[in-house]
Amino acid sequence: MKLLQHPRFTKYTLWFMTETTAPESGQIAPALAHSGPGETTSQHYDQKTG
Repeated sequence: MKLLQHPRFTKYTLWFMTETTAPESGQIAPALAHSGPGETTSQHYDQKTG
């Protein structure tokens, strides 16, 4: 993919292609990436508004 060849995004290439990271090599996952099978819930899930 051309996007991953851009210097700004090369650090995400390994994560994008294999869903793994190598921080020691500068290969990281984006901050908003969902990594793993864990379930996420919002702390406001049970709150009612109004």
